[in-house]
Amino acid sequence: MSFEKSLLWKKLFENNDDIQHSEQVERLVSTYKNMRSQVAYLVGEISVDLPQYTVHDITHLDALWDIADQITGENYSINPLEGFVLGGALLFHDAGMTMASYPGD
Repeated sequence: MSFEKSLLWKKLFENNDDIQHSEQVERLVSTYKNMRSQVAYLVGEISVDLPQYTVHDITHLDALWDIADQITGENYSINPLEGFVLGGALLFHDAGMTMASYPGD
């Protein structure tokens, strides 16, 4: 899981010194990882529906954490909840590119 190696992920979820909210932060991490596993299936189907596209699987989504590192830098102020929302946006931004996202339609 390369996203966990990004500086931003570590800053938000591993090196967070906020003991008062550690349980809530762990819940965000758990929920993110659950969402990630479900989205991995969806984006894995993009290559079936759009074989001419570049790679848009879970590795693409995980790599966006590294891009976010470059954009935010070391001194960017962001809290774990904001990081969770960012992570959700990274996960779902391509999910609609596959018919698997629209069961029954």
